[in-house]
Amino acid sequence: MPDWPKLAGQGSNYIAHQLKAFKSGERKDPVMTAQAAPLSDADIADISAYFSQQKSTPAAGSKDAVAVAEPLFRAGDAARGIPACASCHGPKGAGNPAAGYPRIGSQHAKYTAKQLTAYRAGERKVGPTGQMMAAVASKLTDDEIQALASYITGVQ
Repeated sequence: MPDWPKLAGQGSNYIAHQLKAFKSGERKDPVMTAQAAPLSDADIADISAYFSQQKSTPAAGSKDAVAVAEPLFRAGDAARGIPACASCHGPKGAGNPAAGYPRIGSQHAKYTAKQLTAYRAGERKVGPTGQMMAAVASKLTDDEIQALASYITGVQ
C-alpha cells in the first residue's frame, strides 16, 4: 500500500512519537487517528519496537529521477538554501534516531511525495523536525519532489 509508510526499520522513538501524535490529534489522518485512539502507552511501545526490528527492503526507483534527485539528496542546493537530505537522514537514508530524523531510505515513493507535498503546503509540521522539513520542502518544485520520492525508494 504505497499510500501508507513502510515502518520496517524505522526508529522506535519516531514511530511512537507519530502514533502519539495521531492519538492526540496533533497529526491528522482519519484512518490513523482511529487506529491510534485505543492504543495504550504499552501498545505503542510494543508496536514501535516490533516495527523498528523489521528489515526494510528497497524498491526500484526511476532511473530518470537520479539526475535530478541524487544531487539534492547527496549535496542539497546551497544557492537555494536546500540542505542535503543525507545530511540529516544519512547517506543511505537510515535516519538518525537520536536526533529525531526518520529513516527515509526504501520508503514508498508515493508516500514520500505525499509527505513532502504536505510539508510544503504547511499541512504537516509535527515533531521536532517538522518545522525544518516544512522550510526545506517549501523550496522544492513539484518535479523535484517526484524525483526525490522516486530516488529515495531505491536508497538503502
